[in-house]
Amino acid sequence: LLEMGVLPELSKAVQEMDWILPTDIQSEAVPLILGGGDVLMAAETGSGKTGAFCLPVLQIVYETLKLLQSNKQNKANILSKHSSGQMKLNVYDRTDAMAIDTNGLLCQSRDPGGWHGARANRGVKCSGIEWGAFIVTTVFSKMFGKAYDIPAPLRSKGLFPSVCLKNAELRFNFGDSAFDFPPPNGWIATSSGSVYKSKPNAPLALIIEPSRELAEQTYEQIKKFKRYLKDPCPRECLLIGGANSKQQMDELHSGVDIVVATPGRLDDLISTQSLLLSNCRFFVLDECDGLLSAGYGDMVSRIHKQIPKATADGNRLQMIVCSATLHSMDVKRLANKLMHFPVWIDLKGQDSVPETVHHVVCLIDPNNDTSWKELMKSNKHIQTDGVHMKDQLNPNSSTPELFSEAIKLLKGEYVIRAIKQQNMDRALIFCRTKLDCDNLEQYFISMGGGPNRRDSPFTCVCLHSDRAPPERKANLQKFKNGDVHFLICTDVAARGIDITGLPYVINVTLPDEKQNYVHRIGRVGRAER
Repeated sequence: LLEMGVLPELSKAVQEMDWILPTDIQSEAVPLILGGGDVLMAAETGSGKTGAFCLPVLQIVYETLKLLQSNKQNKANILSKHSSGQMKLNVYDRTDAMAIDTNGLLCQSRDPGGWHGARANRGVKCSGIEWGAFIVTTVFSKMFGKAYDIPAPLRSKGLFPSVCLKNAELRFNFGDSAFDFPPPNGWIATSSGSVYKSKPNAPLALIIEPSRELAEQTYEQIKKFKRYLKDPCPRECLLIGGANSKQQMDELHSGVDIVVATPGRLDDLISTQSLLLSNCRFFVLDECDGLLSAGYGDMVSRIHKQIPKATADGNRLQMIVCSATLHSMDVKRLANKLMHFPVWIDLKGQDSVPETVHHVVCLIDPNNDTSWKELMKSNKHIQTDGVHMKDQLNPNSSTPELFSEAIKLLKGEYVIRAIKQQNMDRALIFCRTKLDCDNLEQYFISMGGGPNRRDSPFTCVCLHSDRAPPERKANLQKFKNGDVHFLICTDVAARGIDITGLPYVINVTLPDEKQNYVHRIGRVGRAER
């Protein structure tokens, strides 16, 4: 990690976590993010994507805080919105692709497809006297006519020098050397040059996660990574639904540098101005395809629009997008719309799974396996979803409704058979709906299992969005600690949650989208790591 430019303090914390060498995704992404670029990263689940963006974000946040605290550079030079003395280009008043050097006198745009521009930080007040220098005055021996009228409300206000470029570079002279056409008196400043005081609830980095479990996981990783970052120590905050809102507000107003949040809670805090985006330097979308498929695309665009595209010290906003599956048109459209010439790090290609995963298909045919008839008579079976509750289900008939119900009954039995046949002592079990999860949990309880029967081969807990947040957190921790054998869940648990040493995954129903299948079984490929 040191060879990639990572701070020794971060490297020490990583080594204590038994990270001997950086993963492939970390080797590629960390230097690019430290270099200031926008990055899209795609790698298989468990490849270290969280560390790939958390480490460089933590480092740059720490270095920024250190610079503010240091005597090497006046705090006002970093936090002032505009310099009141020197005439230069304004880093806050430019388009995304316009680069401006630290002196504010050299600008560059290398976008061949569009015009980009910036204005100066000071203007001139005409006071009724018109002046200017005409570079081009004639075309085919005809003088250009009147271009436009200056509106009356603007005639007494400052007019600012501006520049627009397409794939070009330009250096300005705002008075450091002699003018060919000196401007008259009447320069005015856009502000008094007072120091801009950073608000405590305006973080430097914003990380959005699709679920509270992922947000908690990323938050805990940041706490581990920053262990040896001192004086100043970056302050992180977790903003998720179902938590103590007063405690979250207190954390925000006491000062925060990195925010890890779920979309719903984040949107509420931004809309009420409880969380400010004025200082944000990093905008990170983890599991981006999951965020977009859940309908948060408009919210992401709205937040991005509110974030300043340049920081006070001239650094532009960096956007990082990562997921186990980036190969979707929604993600590509988002990147084209919001990101600035992103580098795509694709270490996975199209949706794929580790070669160490073995797939077994259990075919359920109610015509060949008629044991469901006895199950219907005995009532010792899994509770189904009730779709066919009002249908006439005669075991001796052959209606589609009957076979649909029969398949649902047999699925519960086949799960039990698979567990017994493979001697499974640890597995994730995915169901299509939250009701299916609850029904399978109750079936396991009827078999002697449940959350509190550690001596049973069918000990289990359930995880889905209808469960209370404390219960979800406790159930996930029970499964991670090995207190129960099975975690029954919906796809909420498939996205990036760190569950190591998992030998089995059972899909009671296949997901509708293939990328969700990749997320589900991605846990098994890590069992040997």
